[in-house]
Amino acid sequence: MFGQRTTLRSPTGGSESADSPLSAAFSATHTPSHAPTKLFQEADDGLFLHDDGALRSGGMPDLLSRDNIGLLVNYLCVGTVYGAFPKTIYPFLGYYLNMDGYQMSAAAVLVSLPWSFKMFVGILTDCFPIRGYRRRPYIVIGWAMCLLFLLVMAFLPVGDPYYIKGEIQKHREDIENRLVGNPDAPASGAKYILLMMGASLGYVIADVACDGVVVEFAQREPLSRRGHTQSMVYAARFAAQTVSTAIVGFCFNGQEYGGDFSFSLSFNWLMVIIACPAAIAIPSTWCFLPDDKAEGKSLAACATEMWEIAQQRAIWQIMAFNFFNALFYDMEAVPASIVQRDWANVEPINDTIFTVVAYLFMAVSVYITQRHFLNASWVGIILGTTVLCVLIDAVVSMLTIYDIVRSQWFYLGAPVLSYIPQGVRFIVSGYVTVEIASPGYEATTYGLITTVNSLASPFSTSISAQIDAYFDAHQDDIATDTPHVRNQVMYTYLIMYIFKLLSNLWLVLLPRQKLEAQFLRLKGGSSRTAAVVAFGVAAYALVWSVMINLLSIFKATACLKIAGGDGC
Repeated sequence: MFGQRTTLRSPTGGSESADSPLSAAFSATHTPSHAPTKLFQEADDGLFLHDDGALRSGGMPDLLSRDNIGLLVNYLCVGTVYGAFPKTIYPFLGYYLNMDGYQMSAAAVLVSLPWSFKMFVGILTDCFPIRGYRRRPYIVIGWAMCLLFLLVMAFLPVGDPYYIKGEIQKHREDIENRLVGNPDAPASGAKYILLMMGASLGYVIADVACDGVVVEFAQREPLSRRGHTQSMVYAARFAAQTVSTAIVGFCFNGQEYGGDFSFSLSFNWLMVIIACPAAIAIPSTWCFLPDDKAEGKSLAACATEMWEIAQQRAIWQIMAFNFFNALFYDMEAVPASIVQRDWANVEPINDTIFTVVAYLFMAVSVYITQRHFLNASWVGIILGTTVLCVLIDAVVSMLTIYDIVRSQWFYLGAPVLSYIPQGVRFIVSGYVTVEIASPGYEATTYGLITTVNSLASPFSTSISAQIDAYFDAHQDDIATDTPHVRNQVMYTYLIMYIFKLLSNLWLVLLPRQKLEAQFLRLKGGSSRTAAVVAFGVAAYALVWSVMINLLSIFKATACLKIAGGDGC
């Protein structure tokens, strides 16, 4: 049987022998032998692969060419805005405007909330082209929205800070003795939260449409090179996040922002800086990004086709993997932030510095992945990087908890190394989406899978809070620093590590490489029941996520443990 020559039917009706370049590419993927054999034997049933293993025509895209450079520019712009926005909340809303903690939580929630609806934006860009174009109009509309809100914030008078400059530094602990310069400052914060949310919605729309282009480009890549486009655009995004995080971290560390620097950047000028990439993205998209014309679909036709796709085993199985793997891996040790502040004595500026380094390592790790690990086993990579990340963090945390090494440089420096395997883990988990995305629903599929992954996080946070509440590891306990408290804190970390390692159990749902993913898509069958369960869980997770986020916004409910508070 293994000596028999098999043929692979090409989309044009011809056939490829098992000795073709595609066959050679198969062996490079390190996929178990049974998957290629079945793929070849059952190719007549519709395996849409070209000679080199590409999933669609067009050839390997050159991201640096004039026709395609707009995609790379867009991800640089997304990284810039995404890296800056969350970092402005604490110094600007917390110190400059002196808003309450629950209001800052609301800001963080509302700024990130649009990411939970990526799939719905994907449906818009996939099914309802504007003047025949599915990508460019939505990208331009998204960036135009973002630019508009940024410019409003850039030219909106901010007013003086709540405290007179220098008072925060003079009275770090004695808050009551700080001299107030602008008592009306907190009342102005609500409009900035809403404006930030509007800007976030804009660049999320642009990002989702760009994800659709990424899938289209990636499916044009040969089997042995597929993943190159994803890796390059996310390396660019992380690199841009590095720069914007550094700008906010250093330029928002003046005295009015709670820092110690003698210089700082005004909020208005920061918005001008962030607005520049948004402005650049618009012409770059229209002039340097391909977008083939497509026919529009009725809502009924779109819903029917999407339901057929949703029933495919490839879709609901990968949804299950992304949700449950993230649910376990995102478990937290609730006392971690207090340990960092009180036991490791980490200063905010140093935390910012190492955050910048972490993003840089993420960018480098994604680039390394596309250079050396494109065809390595996805299961093996995620398994190995998960264990490595846990090992690095455990060593640092245990040495800090038991007062063997309590240095902010050690506490911050060693875990930064874990961002290298973490970056590899991040990008590899996204490769499978390209393999299972159906033509015409690229942005929807990509948005669905990534959204399901992110929806697991609120569950993880709630479960972590409920479990850790049984231990004497609260802020007042940690202040005593007794052997009993150290053990209690250690238990919370140990539980977190166990859950993270148990996340590997869900790897049985993940194909090992591209060929297995293709086999799952084409021969995995379908199940209406499984689809109903999968999307029912996803819908419940979405409602839960929105509910938890809304509870954290209002003062009366922000204290609830289920909302991440300490209990009312």
